[in-house]
Amino acid sequence: MDECDPRDIAIKSFFLGPQSENGDWLRRKWIEILDNWMAWRNSRFPGDGRSIALADQESEAFAESVTRMDRALAEILKDLEGETPKFSPRYIGHMVSEVSLPALMGHVCALLHNPNNTSREVSRVTSRFEEEAIADLAAMIGFPPSARGHFTSGGTLANFEALWRALGKFDRAQNERYGVSLLSLGPWRFADRYLEITGRKFKGPVVLVPGNKHFSWEKAVSLMGLGDEGFWPVALDEQGRLSLEDLRAQMEKSIAEDRPVLMVVSVAGTTEMGEVDPVDQVQALLEEYRERGIDVWHHVDAAFGGYYRTMIADESLSGRLSSSVRAALTALSKVDSITLDPHKLGYVPYACGAFIARDGDHYRTRGFSAAYLKDDNQSRWSFTLEGSRSGAGVTAVWLANKTLGLNARGYGRLLEKGIEARERMHREFARQVPDYLPVLPSDLNIICFSIAPAGSKLSALNERTAKLFNHFEASPNFSVSKTILTKKSYKSLIERLARERDIELDCDEWMQLRLVLMNPFITSKESDVDLIGEFVSELRGANSLMT
Repeated sequence: MDECDPRDIAIKSFFLGPQSENGDWLRRKWIEILDNWMAWRNSRFPGDGRSIALADQESEAFAESVTRMDRALAEILKDLEGETPKFSPRYIGHMVSEVSLPALMGHVCALLHNPNNTSREVSRVTSRFEEEAIADLAAMIGFPPSARGHFTSGGTLANFEALWRALGKFDRAQNERYGVSLLSLGPWRFADRYLEITGRKFKGPVVLVPGNKHFSWEKAVSLMGLGDEGFWPVALDEQGRLSLEDLRAQMEKSIAEDRPVLMVVSVAGTTEMGEVDPVDQVQALLEEYRERGIDVWHHVDAAFGGYYRTMIADESLSGRLSSSVRAALTALSKVDSITLDPHKLGYVPYACGAFIARDGDHYRTRGFSAAYLKDDNQSRWSFTLEGSRSGAGVTAVWLANKTLGLNARGYGRLLEKGIEARERMHREFARQVPDYLPVLPSDLNIICFSIAPAGSKLSALNERTAKLFNHFEASPNFSVSKTILTKKSYKSLIERLARERDIELDCDEWMQLRLVLMNPFITSKESDVDLIGEFVSELRGANSLMT
């Protein structure tokens, strides 16, 4: 990479920088934002006069309360000095990093106005921002202009939204066929009526979710009242991705047991390792079943990986991704709905997720009413699970979309830097760290690995990994995370890794050190230190003490 690549120089303008390098500019913008907000307030109803008199401000009682606020604020500021420095490229732990300046400023601008996107009556501007930002994200995915969606508090709620709508679609189909509604009667009375009408017991629909799923899916199935038996795990292959063979088997099992499939879930960017399921092959399989008259909702949980779609249009960027990942991300345009998390690789402040459906039919929900709210088919309160929804995240995404850009030169290049960091980290580990065993393939910007001497027992490897994690947890230099791969979900992957090093599988879990390489400055050439080299050196030193 050319050190003076103008794309990288542009990206540097979108972040404060590890040493607050863009601090002077941000300070001026901060003052401008506050001045604008106060001027706006002063311009509204100026004839009403002052509500806080000068005499009030000069009184002893006023001064005492201001002093209390000053002290409490000082306490907060002092305490926050102990917060995890997630802005630093030395933080490579979880799926959180520095936020972008446009997202931060957009968030603060809207926060000052405190809009509630539950209704246009209290969010005239940010409701419009929401429509435009959702349209931008839908276009990034490749959805048609008919796509609809909204922002949520995060990926968990977005996944709930998808399953809620799939359940509604299933209920409408049952009502049209049998004249009875599950959602109106509830599962118990519906089961009785179903038996009366069909002569068969109602066993309930199922949701097919791969073993690499986010924890929110088990919550969602429970919340929708589908029962534990309504959650059918799909096995993973040797690469830790959804197994097409097992998905087909589960589909056939559902047909044989008269259990309609409510939804099939694919994951684009798993929580543990950032792996991308074969979305394209899952979609092709479900289209086969549609030709047989079995229509199944395909939802992709792309909370982490969805933004990588910005790399697809540019061959110089997409070439950094494997052919299977490119095919999977390209196929996002064909699925029924998708979850995104701008507060991850959108570099937007918490809390901000998004649910997007490909058209109005898939976005459809049951109708609800509230006497005090205007129902104009534009306010979103009647078809979102959450009632009150801040316009701050909406505005953060809107401004980041318009400035950083949902394209190859913007987010595409930004995310490519994480791929570069992952590749360099892999090379240095393989060259310098004895017995380094990564989980490959590594699809996005996450590295999971263990130190695995050939012929070891898995329990001994886990003990070593736990000690390495404890070392970094106590280290002031770097922050990492760990995850555990279980045989219940990752049996084929674990067995493949064990064969590579002749590892004795004397336990059912394989602990991995986990590095999430999100920060755009990890490989900065202007830094006075080589962060990757320093991390590798510290890992080598800690590992040598355990040998």
